[in-house]
Amino acid sequence: NDEVAALSSNQNNDNVIASSANKKMRLIEKMICFLFFILALLITLIPINPRQRPIPYQKLESSGEYVYNLSYNEVLNGETVSGLFMLFMAYVLPFAIQLTLSRVCGIAATTTHNTVCVYHLGFGINGIVTGVLKLYVGYLRPVFYEMCQANDSFNECMSETETLGGNSNEGRKSFPSGHASWSFTGLTLLSLFLEYRFGMTQFRKLSTTVMMIPSKDEGDSENSVNDNTHSHPRRRKVIIGPSNDNKRHKPIQFYRMVSLACYLPMVLAGFIAVSRVVDNKHFPVDVVGGSVLGYAVASLVHSMWYPSWPLTIESELMLESFSYENEFES
Repeated sequence: NDEVAALSSNQNNDNVIASSANKKMRLIEKMICFLFFILALLITLIPINPRQRPIPYQKLESSGEYVYNLSYNEVLNGETVSGLFMLFMAYVLPFAIQLTLSRVCGIAATTTHNTVCVYHLGFGINGIVTGVLKLYVGYLRPVFYEMCQANDSFNECMSETETLGGNSNEGRKSFPSGHASWSFTGLTLLSLFLEYRFGMTQFRKLSTTVMMIPSKDEGDSENSVNDNTHSHPRRRKVIIGPSNDNKRHKPIQFYRMVSLACYLPMVLAGFIAVSRVVDNKHFPVDVVGGSVLGYAVASLVHSMWYPSWPLTIESELMLESFSYENEFES
């Protein structure tokens, strides 16, 4: 009885230490994610001059007249999706939906933490990369002439204040499209999360099971009690295999249809991105570049907190404890 009590006391102490360490690591992890987000806001909001490409024109030798490059002489058609509305649809709404679903349908206790991290790190990385590329490339918008208001000799922009929908510097920030990258980041994160929780990924989790096998020395209770050098959890072998419990999930056809529905938010992202071409604010290549960037960032960040390797309902609950044990064993 004394040996059992001592073993139980050691295990309780280990659990307290593990819980405290996990809380600290989550706090540090969250602070790093917010740091990326703040840096993205600074790059976006602080006025920094982009690369100053020469104003494109051609001077006719015969008459001395200046001729516009028609690629940059489009007319500004307003904004189908404003910047504030885009942020609401791409960041506020998806974040609120995923945060609510994480609390209501979450399996692990860390799902809320994961949601906060993926959105702020995702938008942080996307904002930094998008902002830096805009400043470095300095690509001209289709409405550059209207935003620039060049002087008579076409060597300087006269529009230094917010006029005609922008200024000369905003006219030099065409690539990549910020609307496209931001909308695809947020709405792809939401789509991937919905698929993870309700689509084929959920079917794979329900269709497999996990078994934990203790190591050889863990079965030796006498050694476990007398060996004071082991103040951390023992190694365990984990076996993941097919589940025989067919009552745990619906037919696979149901999950396939649900998976398709889960990606519907990306249709909205596509509409927001394409609207920038309709409004003459971006060239198609700007929109494609921003869309690919946003999707890539969202996929990268999502995979860090919601791994795609085979999971089970049981193994998802043990992810945090496994990571802590591995730290002690290394």
